[in-house]
Amino acid sequence: PCLLLMPYGGFLVDKISVRSLMISTKVLFAVLSLAVAYVVEFHQIQMWMLVAFAISEGFISAFDSPAFQKLVVRLVPMSD
Repeated sequence: PCLLLMPYGGFLVDKISVRSLMISTKVLFAVLSLAVAYVVEFHQIQMWMLVAFAISEGFISAFDSPAFQKLVVRLVPMSD
């Protein structure tokens, strides 16, 4: 999912605020991590859940990576 959706993530980064996109993707990563922790803690984990979590992480990464790259360009001075 990350490879296929990353161009759309780059387009979205150009249209909306990088800060709001970064905050929303990090919140989604946190929710996904809590969901994994929950099912592992209570021994409910199954193989299809791991696949679903991995695909979900790929979708989120497709929008998080371009936002992170644009943020780094803004933070580092041109002389560096």
